[in-house]
Amino acid sequence: MPVQGCGAITLLKPGAAATLATKLLKYPPAYDEALFEVRARLVAHGAATKMDLAALICWKYLPRSPWMQALQNVPNTVVRDTTAEAMAPLLSDQARIQALAPLPGFSRGRALASAFFTAWDPLQFGVQDDRALRKRSRFISPMCTCSWVNLPSYWAHLRELATELTSNGAAWTPRMVDMALYV
Repeated sequence: MPVQGCGAITLLKPGAAATLATKLLKYPPAYDEALFEVRARLVAHGAATKMDLAALICWKYLPRSPWMQALQNVPNTVVRDTTAEAMAPLLSDQARIQALAPLPGFSRGRALASAFFTAWDPLQFGVQDDRALRKRSRFISPMCTCSWVNLPSYWAHLRELATELTSNGAAWTPRMVDMALYV
């Protein structure tokens, strides 16, 4: 039965059904894993959290970037195994970053890696942001000529700053330092 108000008797052109069926078979099986996870959470909780909405935004809009498109095609099992390896005890900061490198979006090892590790352990890590990097000269001794672009160096400096700030009475974490530099 045609759609009411539509002049078309049939919507599909001849041969379109076969073409669409072929295209559907090419849809990457791992692509919708994030969508399925959010769906399960929505059904279980009867509502969405900000994290659910952020995951949907990421799933819907970020695939426009090449690295996110590539990440969407990586199976969740690979993501879990890779991130678990990066979170293993007793790794150096550089080893943690290198463990994430096989995942699309982590090969350069800065912004996304710093957000990942900070979410995992804000007592040891901070988010690296260009704004914080630009503002550091306002707060850091000119005697420090280190490159804070290198993520392990950045974290080492945040840890040292947290220690120095804590010795003045308040308990600081690397995350608190990066937040203060960002503002």
